[in-house]
Amino acid sequence: MEPKVLGVVLGHLPNFKKVGPSNKLVSSRRVGLEAEMEDAWFSNEEVNNNLGWWHDVGDGSLRGHRSKELILNMPIGGATLFNAISELSEFVPRQRKPVLSERCSFHVHLDVRDMTFPMLSNLIFLNSIVEPILFKYAGNERDNNIFCLPAEDCSLYNTALARATKEGRIEPFRRAVSKMLKYSAINYLSMRERGSVEYRMLPGEYRKSKVLAWVNILLSITKYVELHPDMDIEDFPGSISEQGPLKFLKELWAPKEFEALNKALDEPIEHVLMRSIRNSQEYILSADLMAEQTEQKKGWMNNPVQILNDEGGNPWDEEEEEEEDVDDPWEPNIVPRLAIRANPLAGAILQRAVADDMVDDRDNEE
Repeated sequence: MEPKVLGVVLGHLPNFKKVGPSNKLVSSRRVGLEAEMEDAWFSNEEVNNNLGWWHDVGDGSLRGHRSKELILNMPIGGATLFNAISELSEFVPRQRKPVLSERCSFHVHLDVRDMTFPMLSNLIFLNSIVEPILFKYAGNERDNNIFCLPAEDCSLYNTALARATKEGRIEPFRRAVSKMLKYSAINYLSMRERGSVEYRMLPGEYRKSKVLAWVNILLSITKYVELHPDMDIEDFPGSISEQGPLKFLKELWAPKEFEALNKALDEPIEHVLMRSIRNSQEYILSADLMAEQTEQKKGWMNNPVQILNDEGGNPWDEEEEEEEDVDDPWEPNIVPRLAIRANPLAGAILQRAVADDMVDDRDNEE
């Protein structure tokens, strides 16, 4: 087995057993689902007796003793996933429709245990440029929810993960994953806990048509990663400018998913994409810089004498001096600058997260 498959790196062994496909789903990749609802008029006993693929775990963030969080028993895909979604949709409103308040959301976990570092790097990049489109589709002002922080409010954490993934070194990658924020709209901390990437944008839902549409929109992203293993992140903006954003979007999403997304937006979908690509330049440049630094360090390790002769000294002397001005996302002094870029509430959350990390680090050292 390839040692750098993510499931091996993170301690969640991938399941390579073949999944029976469904013509209702764009991909057979395994998925985990979580459906939150309030005022649900069914008991745990009824859940256990009537649902074969779901169980209730409860959720303290919801209100009322009838609140439920129904989750799949395990990651499933293809025809089995379609049947589980149908089962949920038929069971939930059987007695009385539950309340899907602003506190409720529907979470999708895409299984990435079988992915390699390059595949994950491409997935992180694609997520970064399509996230605003996903938010607009989800609606209900989910980007203002403190349990669903957009990427711009977590940019330094995401950039650190992008660099570690691009470099492909196991320990820095594990450390970057462990520092991610659970309540990000696209939650990469879930890779450490489950071997999945969690998407938290969609409001509470259980209806079959809505769930299938959302799952297919997300599965299309991982399918694109699988079909384009040679995608070049650094050349991506130039490629989009050359071929046009609409061509890329229609290649990423099938006609049905593309039309659903485009209809939900209050502006042309290609405008949202181009603005998002411009905002992702920090990610693209940081990934490119990491690749260059890795190659240069390899050269220095392989032939330091020749490099000293060619360049007149250790090529890392200058960079070491300049590193004093580079922000370390794990240091507390970065939080005020983060708060400027994010909203105040998100800044407070990040500040608490960094402080907790520092306490954990000191405890580990002791």
